[in-house]
Amino acid sequence: KDLSGFKDANKRIQLKCKCPCGHVFPVIQERRNGFRRNVTVTGAYFHNQREIRGLITVKNISKSGVGLVLSTKQSINKGDKLQLKFNLDNSRKSFVDKEGVVKKIEDNYVGVQFIDETWGDELKDYFPGE
Repeated sequence: KDLSGFKDANKRIQLKCKCPCGHVFPVIQERRNGFRRNVTVTGAYFHNQREIRGLITVKNISKSGVGLVLSTKQSINKGDKLQLKFNLDNSRKSFVDKEGVVKKIEDNYVGVQFIDETWGDELKDYFPGE
């Protein structure tokens, strides 16, 4: 099915697909701009407006942001700026020190969009196809 008519939609697009065996199942259209890698690496965060800091587990990462889990529940809000520091799980254990804006909060899960999406040459192999 041609999905180009949905490219400017601001909400989740869910379609029903039918397998040749007759089974019907839902499919959600992926609209990310880049590759998102699932990881499990630990690090730290520092709240840029308040004296809040703590440990994090980064669950996924892309060139534009991360999904992470806070070790303890904190009063973090959408729009807050966080400084994130962690090492990647590549062979060089590359150190990441990035500032980002909180875009999503679900319990202790936080989605953060990086303010500066540029990466050094040492990470080109970490994001394949980009």
